[in-house]
Amino acid sequence: MHKIFIVVAFAAICVAANAVNIPEPKVGEVQAEEFHALGGPEKLEGEQLKEAEAELTKSLTKLAAGEEGPHYSLGKIHSASRTVVAGLRYDINADLIDKEGKTKNCDVKIWSKPVNEGSQVTFKCNEEPELLRHHDA
Repeated sequence: MHKIFIVVAFAAICVAANAVNIPEPKVGEVQAEEFHALGGPEKLEGEQLKEAEAELTKSLTKLAAGEEGPHYSLGKIHSASRTVVAGLRYDINADLIDKEGKTKNCDVKIWSKPVNEGSQVTFKCNEEPELLRHHDA
């Protein structure tokens, strides 16, 4: 009797789920930036882009204050995305300005770890080796 109830309940859920009128996308209709898979990267715009900019500016300031650097300031953000991992990871493409005033286009990954573990920052600027740094939260 218990098994029959479970089967009937499952069948009712399946029928109800299929009854919802969700139009299926046509091939080529869904743009990549419109789709955000849970746990996948999310393209940032508006207020979320400002949050990414603040996170990048904070990291650049903290790293520039240390002896190892690098000593960059933010020029312009071209694109940014955010992924929820053990914390948040920002993937940002931006123009960074070094202490000599030279502008470099860089891909920056900032992994902000939870519970005050700080951040891990990876810089990959054109034709330069990848640079990995850490700073406190």
